[in-house]
Amino acid sequence: MNPSPLEKDNRLGRVKSGLCRIGWVYMSTNIEIKAYFPDKKVFQEKIGQLQCAYEGMDEQVDTFFETAAGRIKLRESSLKGVFLIPYIRPDREGPKTSDYALIEIADPLKVKQLLTDILGIKAVVKKKRQIYHYRHVRIHFDQVEFAGSFIELEALVKKNGSKKEAREKVTWLMRHFDIEQKDLIAGAYVDMIK
Repeated sequence: MNPSPLEKDNRLGRVKSGLCRIGWVYMSTNIEIKAYFPDKKVFQEKIGQLQCAYEGMDEQVDTFFETAAGRIKLRESSLKGVFLIPYIRPDREGPKTSDYALIEIADPLKVKQLLTDILGIKAVVKKKRQIYHYRHVRIHFDQVEFAGSFIELEALVKKNGSKKEAREKVTWLMRHFDIEQKDLIAGAYVDMIK
């Protein structure tokens, strides 16, 4: 699978491993928020007012593993394949920094079993995600099993850009979608269903 044009600049290249046949590795930083957004019709109206690129509907299964700090999940994606995603993001409401890596996995069954044996499974999150792109911001409308409907805004901190610029994009989109402080979620989906 080839990375998107936004991802190519930050790729570290291919990593060879006889154990799990790791493909490409991509590391980056986002400024992001997650919020309750129960009305899909309103989302469609709001997204239609922006000049977005629609990537598609992605059915995702995220297996979260127990960790002492940060989070690690194995994502099985109907659009993009399987990735191991370790990330560090503070649990607080409002725009926050997320430092993460995407590690392409060619042998997900073996990797999942190894991580289960080493760390243990915390929870499994299943969702349907509509993915849009707007000026280096990923806009997600998520329908999460057993949790409800949500919006995610993820602004990529570009190679020569700044967190301030990314934060301003997220703040502008929060206003566009009428996201209020009471709608914001501090943690991750896994914390809602575990």
